[in-house]
Amino acid sequence: MRTLPFLATTLLFTAAPFLRAGAPFRSAPAPRAAEGIVWQKQFEEAQALAKREKKVVFVAVNMDGEKANERMLAKVYTDKAVIELARSTVNVIASAGEHAAADKPCPKFDGLYCLDHRRADMTLRKELLKPDSDGFVVAPQHVFLDSEGKVLCSVPYEVSASELAWCFASALKAVDPASTASAPAGARAPRRLIQGAVFDPKSAAGGAGRTLTRQEVLDLIKELKKSGRGGWELEKLRGLLASDEPEARDFILLELKSAGGGRGGGGRGGGGGGRGGGGGLGMGDGTGDRRHARLMHAIGILSPPAWWEVAAEFLGDSDAKLAAETIVALEQLAAPESVKALQAELADAKDKTAQKDLLRALGSAGANDKSVRALLLKKTKGEKDETLRLNAIVACGPFAAHDDAAEELGKLLQSAPPAERRAAACAMAISRDARFQPALEALAKDAPSPEVAATCKTALEVLKGGELKLLRDTVKSLCKDTLDRERFFGRAEG
Repeated sequence: MRTLPFLATTLLFTAAPFLRAGAPFRSAPAPRAAEGIVWQKQFEEAQALAKREKKVVFVAVNMDGEKANERMLAKVYTDKAVIELARSTVNVIASAGEHAAADKPCPKFDGLYCLDHRRADMTLRKELLKPDSDGFVVAPQHVFLDSEGKVLCSVPYEVSASELAWCFASALKAVDPASTASAPAGARAPRRLIQGAVFDPKSAAGGAGRTLTRQEVLDLIKELKKSGRGGWELEKLRGLLASDEPEARDFILLELKSAGGGRGGGGRGGGGGGRGGGGGLGMGDGTGDRRHARLMHAIGILSPPAWWEVAAEFLGDSDAKLAAETIVALEQLAAPESVKALQAELADAKDKTAQKDLLRALGSAGANDKSVRALLLKKTKGEKDETLRLNAIVACGPFAAHDDAAEELGKLLQSAPPAERRAAACAMAISRDARFQPALEALAKDAPSPEVAATCKTALEVLKGGELKLLRDTVKSLCKDTLDRERFFGRAEG
């Protein structure tokens, strides 16, 4: 998602007083703490308060006219656990939008005038946030700072309430190890979590990480339809792929079903054109097989979780490349709603590569699903095929916060064969759960092989703030992956 470039925001901000010249300037009304997150009027004031009281600063970036941002307001910032954790932090909301007259309180952000959150938006662009190559800042986006202004962690794009609660608890404990702050049971770290730095769209997998507003999506679809199929590169479709609008999903679905790739239709989902109407666009290079597989790969990297419905149409597709990319895309989308489709596909799958990828996809999408957890834990103990067993172990990472999974991973790390110990170390790192640190440190010093020691050291780097990309080569080798998971592990070097 994107917000206005810095220059445009500056012009809007400086023009605001002149839009209503007769409107008196008033300080923001007193925050209503009992009703939600208390937002500070200015980033500078928030920093000063945090420094005086040794508190964490929580920064939220929001934009108008985009569904993921609206869901953050409606479902995440109103979550009881998030609100309770935010009482221990100093909070700043940045939004370039104008929602009320200059002399009226903002209806979107309690306790503020629009001038306040617009000023914060301008300041944060200048001092903290990183723009993409076009000068746009990703929204939603969240950043946590310590009392001295050092970045503790950041996470771009939409997150769930439990993921944001995890970030709050992690940041609070980083500043005060004695803090009793805790996230809800089963909460996990966002897979796009960045420790110690602010998200940089210019280095993001898949290119510039920004999304269009609804109107921009509709305008782009009209433009593409007028131009006709052919001659369009993936770059032209990025705006649609990263959008949460149903028309964007329908348009790409039609392209995936178009002639020249796979069977021109879906897998389990069957036909149906959806709301978009009218043909999709070709990718402008290569055969249909390559074009559709590339599109599905891009969905895994760029698209919001709601795109699981598009991807699930191609589970078990006759085009083997497209079918393989579909499973990995669903793993990266991590939509709980896709669990049933993945379970059904696993029940039918005969190919070992598909089976092991489906186990990983289930671990990601079903992180809070008891049946998925039971299946994967059973596979870690009783699966005879080593590759499937190793993938099941790695797949436990997203739900390692649950005690039964944590216990099993601990046993594997201590007494399993070397490959399984390495897989358990990877799962622990993926979990971002600090409880595993002592066990990893002990094994790193007294490992049965150099490979186990090296994997434990890498896992420790991740737990201490390193990026998941440190695990890329290890996971790829252990799990015999043939497809990259850039959304989780970043782009391969070179």
